[in-house]
Amino acid sequence: MGSDDAPIEHKARGYKAAISNPHVSGPAKAHAQQELDRYDLEKTLGEGEKPVENVKSGLKAALSNPNNTEMGKMKARQKLESMGEEPEQPVD
Repeated sequence: MGSDDAPIEHKARGYKAAISNPHVSGPAKAHAQQELDRYDLEKTLGEGEKPVENVKSGLKAALSNPNNTEMGKMKARQKLESMGEEPEQPVD
């Protein structure tokens, strides 16, 4: 298994170590930072995925939208809870 086959998390750990190592040259640290930024962007966006904060914002908007059905609001609330958020309880 070559370094190209390593999981992204393992590569990221190596780049973080290179950045904090005083024996690594400036250009190597810059390259490590570029790679970390690239991996962070890939991890955030993923293939076809939306940034998590945008999804949470949309779900919260669905809860307060008066045009949304009760079923839609319930599903949005459940999805937010599964993402670790505590959605506001409805005020009826």
